[in-house]
Amino acid sequence: MGPKAFIAYTEDVDDVFSAHHLDYHSYADDVQSYIHTVPSDAVTISPRLQQCISDVADWCGSRRLQLNAAKTELMWFGSSAALNSLLNSL
Repeated sequence: MGPKAFIAYTEDVDDVFSAHHLDYHSYADDVQSYIHTVPSDAVTISPRLQQCISDVADWCGSRRLQLNAAKTELMWFGSSAALNSLLNSL
């Protein structure tokens, strides 16, 4: 499948991110989702991100695509104190 056909085939993935109120950026077969939050709200963001990833995996499956779990990761940009607070609450 050429790049233009792939993009047309996957262009409705934005509905998944919109449903979770997450921003995203896509380029070819790579999608990055992101959200900005204050540290006190980080605990509520984690389940939302997890559910979004699950929904993206379901979306992929419905189109006979496969989400590569080995390339799926969460990156936290913020203070280590906020990250420790988040990890302790999970």
